[in-house]
Amino acid sequence: MELVWRERTPELESIASVWAARAAVIMQRIIPANPCISIILVKSEMSAEVIIRGPETKPRSEILLPGYTWIGIRLRPGVRLKNLPTQQLTDKFRTLPTSVNGQFEFEGTLLQFPDFNNAEQLIEQMYDLGYISGKALNSQESPQQGMSSKSYSRFIKQSTGLPPYKLHQLQRISEALHLLRRGTPAATVASELGFTDQAHLTRAAKQFLGHTPKELLRWPHKPLKVSKIYKNNPVQPRRLKNNNLNKEERIVHMPKVVTFLWFEGPIEEAVNLYVSLFKDAKITHTSRLTEVVAKAVGLEAGTVQSMDFELNGQRFCALMGGPMYKLTEAVSIQVHCKDQAEIDKFWDVLSKGGKVMSCGWVTDKWGLTWQIMPDNLDDMMRDPDPAKANRVSEAMLAMEGKLDKAALDKAYKGE
Repeated sequence: MELVWRERTPELESIASVWAARAAVIMQRIIPANPCISIILVKSEMSAEVIIRGPETKPRSEILLPGYTWIGIRLRPGVRLKNLPTQQLTDKFRTLPTSVNGQFEFEGTLLQFPDFNNAEQLIEQMYDLGYISGKALNSQESPQQGMSSKSYSRFIKQSTGLPPYKLHQLQRISEALHLLRRGTPAATVASELGFTDQAHLTRAAKQFLGHTPKELLRWPHKPLKVSKIYKNNPVQPRRLKNNNLNKEERIVHMPKVVTFLWFEGPIEEAVNLYVSLFKDAKITHTSRLTEVVAKAVGLEAGTVQSMDFELNGQRFCALMGGPMYKLTEAVSIQVHCKDQAEIDKFWDVLSKGGKVMSCGWVTDKWGLTWQIMPDNLDDMMRDPDPAKANRVSEAMLAMEGKLDKAALDKAYKGE
């Protein structure tokens, strides 16, 4: 299975649902709009991050990566987190300091994110500590006794981050999703929940869930596979297995090791530049947003989502992933150059609009860091003669920015 998805509704009144997901291949899914605050753990063997997401008023696209597990706790509308006003969280998220074992800090207290089956323990603990307050609210409830409609509207917005009508829209479409996934016919769902007709339900589903009712029958257990993302792309995947399957069901065969680069914004200009710098380089695949996905995330259909490319036989994948993660100098690409002319070529192009560092390091304008170095530098610095190695190291450390191959060669020779 490409995706393992679990979801349950706990007995604890403050929790709308608990879900967990794990992908076996890179895949994209649409996150529907929903009126809940969510506490989410994203975890791999090497890292973990706890994310607080506010109510979401429109669907968005999310990439699921192999090796990561997602566990989410959705709090019912009206349930609030201390010092995190719901109105300020609407359509936004915050990350919390988290250790690799899932411990995270909230209001100065170290909390342990639980597994899927014990999510209630965290919420009960946060209630006891005063970090969670409020109670579940329903947009259909009448104003409390002695409260005017205007005051009640302000109370709803302060408690849920949403005006009553928007809360009603999101709660109704969330209930529609629940009924559709249980197999209730769309016409019946439309009638029971007060939609004008089935066409009205379909429009609302596209607006808030990113799918038509028919498409929702497979969600989330059958999200868009990687091959679905390639649907409108004229460049075909390199290799396919299960060739007896329908074209839409084929699975892209991924190489065993690929360096995956997460970019905040558009990637096409960056990848084209990288490929132009190397003699042995090529773009092997470009995937683009389909109309449904593009509309859901507010971009144009055909916008480049990811690009597979090779530089001197080494495979990379660039993803337009959004602002959640940043490229840093902790990871860099080392390029070995045969002469000073080649060093100059790489340096001049990659440093334009970027950040120059010492010792041949440069971060380009998209945030990717490179080491531009002579192809004999490693051998000189690892020479068994410590005097030679030390002279080269001292010469390199004295160079601000681009490396000077001739000066390093002279230092090695003792000239």
